Formats: sequence, C-alpha cells, structure tokens
Amino acid sequence: MTNNKPVIIFSHVQFPKTHTVYNWMSSEKTLNLVLQKAELSLKFVQRHGYETILYVDEESANFLKHLPYDTVKIIKPSLLKRISPHFWSVGKIYAYSQTRKPFVHIDFDVFLFEDFVKWYNNWPFFSFAKEKWTKTLSKPFAKLIEHCVPEISNVDYLYSYNCSVFGGKDFNSINKAARKTLSVLLNHQREFIEYTEKHFLKVYKAAGVMPWYLALLLEQVIFIHILMHEQNLIEFPTITGTKDSLDDFISDFKKLKMFHLWGDELKTTIQTCFGSETFLKIIEKYFYTNCCKIQ
Repeated sequence: MTNNKPVIIFSHVQFPKTHTVYNWMSSEKTLNLVLQKAELSLKFVQRHGYETILYVDEESANFLKHLPYDTVKIIKPSLLKRISPHFWSVGKIYAYSQTRKPFVHIDFDVFLFEDFVKWYNNWPFFSFAKEKWTKTLSKPFAKLIEHCVPEISNVDYLYSYNCSVFGGKDFNSINKAARKTLSVLLNHQREFIEYTEKHFLKVYKAAGVMPWYLALLLEQVIFIHILMHEQNLIEFPTITGTKDSLDDFISDFKKLKMFHLWGDELKTTIQTCFGSETFLKIIEKYFYTNCCKIQ
C-alpha cells in the first residue's frame, strides 16, 4: 500500500462446469466477457497506482494468469470443496476474511474513473449502494435467516447492500464478520438450497434468478447484516446512496467517479448513448483513454 491508499482486492471462483446450477457461467462467451472486464477494471485501478491482490481458486488463477496483479492468493481448495456453486460469492467473503490491511474490494465489472483517495473518506467500512429488493425475492427467506442467524432477526429484508464496491479501514471487524458468514454458510447452506428448491424453484427458474440469488443473499444480506449487528449500526455507509432505478446508475456514469456495469438494460442504454461499439470498448475509449490521466 502506497501513499496511505487502501489495497484494492479482486476475487473470482470457478466451480465445476458440469454443475447444472453453474453452467450459465461456464460458456466460452461468458468466460471471455469475464476476462475482458477483469482486464479493463485492473487497468483503471493500476493507472491510479494501487497495490492489487487477487483471490482465486486454482483454475481461475490459470484463467487470469496473464493479468498483472501484484499478488495472487489461492483460496483453500478444502473450503471450496465444501461450498455449493449456488454461493459463488464465497470467494469475495473469503477475501474479506483474509485481507489484513485497509482494503476496497471491487468486482470485475466496476471501473474506477477517479482515484479513490479523492472521495474515499477513510470510513470504517462502506458498500456501493443500498438497494431495494422486491418482497418476492426477499421476504420468503426471512424466517430461514432468522433461524440460521438469529442475531440478525430484525433485518428489513426489503433492502440489501450492493457490494460491487466494499471495504474500509476497519479490516479487523470486516475479517471477523466474514469469518462468521463463512461459518453460517458451511453450517446452513443445505437448508437454504433445500428451502429454495422446495418452495421457489419454479418461480426462480422462470425469472432466471436461481443461479445468482443465493450468492447475493450471502454477501448483500447475511454478511452485511452480521457486520451491522456486531457494530450496532442502523444504516450501513454507502458511497452512492440508495439505488431504486436504472436512472440512478446512469447518473454515476455521468459523474465520472466510478461505474458499475450493471445489467443488460444498462449496457444497451450505454451503447445507445455512445454508439454501436461493445460497452467495454465504449468505456475504455471514452474514459480510460481520455479521462483518467494521472496528474
């Protein structure tokens, strides 16, 4: 870490391609897109002079081996063997539990236009945004979460916290909450999966959300609210407020601080506004080339 900057960490986990829940992530087209986003996101971060750490499984380490991260750390295979691909965000939670210095974790689809130190307020911890979920997605799991993690039984399940950007200076508290989250996952993941398959499989499959919903539940609800409980927080700090609409995300794009490339509708909007090129080329052309110059 240089100039009192937090270290920037990334994570990625590839589960077996034969797993039916996870095969949507194993196509050549999807993996190529992951690689393109990872490369561009890293370019932005390194242009601002940050130390970088990548937490990955062994297969992902090989997949991303040509990208110049400062440090690559392998997630314990013994842990990943015990985790269902439903919870593919486990790599992120593991990274939170292991980083022993102030850090910011960003997803591969987050692009840092402006140096974090200009607007990173040295908060103990923060996330990208507070998001409003529908009752259909959040309410069904209320009783199950209360059973598995009784200390967060008073959670408002209509809201979650987007962790496309997450971190802070109080890494010890983050480490502790992440370890607790991993323990909850290892002890109760089968209950979450069976409950989902029994009560909501048809609904989730029809909506196309089954592969990602439990992963987001892990990072955006369970982990965040464990941390909030341990720190006696009523609200969790966010860097972009509450996100209830697509327009909110577009406004971040125009402010040129950072951008989370969220959802197919947003990608289409970017292409409509800036031209027919792929959205990653648009971001690279207009912002990495022209706007992110080191002073």
